[in-house]
This record gives sequence, structure tokens and C-alpha cells, in this order.
Amino acid sequence: MLSVANVLGRLLMVLSLTYLLPIICSLIYRDGTFLTFLVSQAACLAAGGLMTLATRRFQRELKPRDGFMLVTLAWVLTATIATFPLLLHLELSFSDAFFEAMSGMTTTGATVITGLEALPASIDLWRHELNWIGGRDFISAFSAVIACIDNAGPGLGAVGPGTNYSSLTDYEIWVLSFTMLLGRLEVFSLLVLFTPQFWRK
Repeated sequence: MLSVANVLGRLLMVLSLTYLLPIICSLIYRDGTFLTFLVSQAACLAAGGLMTLATRRFQRELKPRDGFMLVTLAWVLTATIATFPLLLHLELSFSDAFFEAMSGMTTTGATVITGLEALPASIDLWRHELNWIGGRDFISAFSAVIACIDNAGPGLGAVGPGTNYSSLTDYEIWVLSFTMLLGRLEVFSLLVLFTPQFWRK
């Protein structure tokens, strides 16, 4: 668990760099959010630095079960850290800010904010940056995975029948290749992951 925390700490330090664009935007537009983003960046960097320092002696190569924990905690932790500007400037409740951040990072497009056109430019940029961090649009990503699991061929959106998968990154291609393999192996092979014997040393 502590080795996972070490990786998460480094992830937060990298995530703190994403606050630079909104900071620059707030300086250009003078929209009153400079301090909000500066404090958010400092909190993200400090949390990541402390986690990394506190767990540095537990740094080791991760095992497959660590990977599952790492991915889950990374999503939750990055969405939590991404709430800071929304909490500080928009004064949203934590649940609304978390929903907004998670919605951005998962690129679902759902929002709890009303009056989007009146948002400060840097907050709006932050919301869009979260979508960029999250990756592809939901329809394209979801349908690409489903199409590959089912070995059906085309998906929807950016990977629809009129297009192909050439716009995807190498990483996305590898993930989809893996899902095609999972589609051939059927669901019973996946159930192995949920057996206690798989997780024993």
C-alpha cells in the first residue's frame, strides 16, 4: 500500500503542473482567480511532495494487485485535488466540486454549474483542461472499447463507421488491442482476477 502511495505522490507533483495554464490565464485576463490557482497548485505540490517523501523507503516495483489499487486511487485522488479551485473560487459544496472534477476527467460532459458563460476565463479553462487530462470524448472511448471487446469493428463518434482508429494514440491502440483479446477470452477469464488464489503469493 505504501509503495502505491509513493507513486500517487509523484503523480500529484506532476498534476501540480497543470495549474500553470489557469494561473497564466488569470494573469492575462485579471479575472481574480490568481490566488485561487496558486494556493491550489501549492496544496497539490505539497501533498504530492509529502506523500513521496513519507513513503520513499517503500518504493519498489508494483505488483498486479497494486496496479488495480493505484488506478482506482489515482482517479479519486486527482479528482479530489482538482476540486480545489472550484471549492475556493466558486464556493461549491465538496460533492458538487467533486462531481464537476470527476465529470471533467471522465469527459462525461455533465455539470452542476449554472451560468457557465459568466465563469472567469481561468476557471473555464480549468474545466476544459480537466477534460483534456481525462482524454477522449466519452462516446468515442466507450464505443471503441465495446467494439473491440465484441470484435465488432467500428464504434461511434471519432471511431464510427465513417472513420477508423487511426486518430488514436499508441497507448489507446494498445488498450483497445488488449480489450479485443479480452473479448476473445470471454468473461470467465476475467473472473480469475476475483479469485483468492490469483492474489496469493
